[in-house]
Amino acid sequence: MDAAHGRIEFREIDEHGNALEHHLGAVEVPQRRAAVNPFIIGLWVLELALVIGIMVIINEAMARSPPLREIRCRSRSS
Repeated sequence: MDAAHGRIEFREIDEHGNALEHHLGAVEVPQRRAAVNPFIIGLWVLELALVIGIMVIINEAMARSPPLREIRCRSRSS
């Protein structure tokens, strides 16, 4: 079955049934600048805002809690 697939060829024909010749030379592909997807940019901005927000929340929680040494001293004194 593999031998049969090796012999299959495709030819393009015109409206009169004549085979069109294709030149398989090097095709020049114009280089495009990478397109920027605005949805992806929005996701990056949202991620950055979430990371900064979480850092602020953790910082505020750590600033308001007493140091661990004071917690240990209070528990021994009681």
